[in-house]
Amino acid sequence: MESEYTLKNISTHLKEDKFKGYYLYAIYRKKCLFQKIEKEFSLSNCYGEALEIHIFDSKEEYRYVKSKINKGDRFILIKDSDDMNIFKDYMYFGNNRVEVINYYTFDNGMIKFENYRLSVDESK
Repeated sequence: MESEYTLKNISTHLKEDKFKGYYLYAIYRKKCLFQKIEKEFSLSNCYGEALEIHIFDSKEEYRYVKSKINKGDRFILIKDSDDMNIFKDYMYFGNNRVEVINYYTFDNGMIKFENYRLSVDESK
């Protein structure tokens, strides 16, 4: 399930402390940043030149992807839904294992990946 927000209205939708305990994965032109959010967090601090921003926990992900095609910056909120097919994979950031939950459907017998979200791997 997806919901869409602009940078302006996501700040009013979320309280600054809502992200405490979430993880941040941000991709810039010359670096990547991965960290656990331990204290109050301001989205504008990491937004600037970011190409992608993922803020996630085990239940939801807020994702921003910079696009030249779509004018205006958008964040989407991604949550699981009971009617979705999922395939889980994993990626590592140092010692941190992050779950990648892929959503897929079948189209004429072929598998079609519709979307994905990052999740905290709680199996440790």
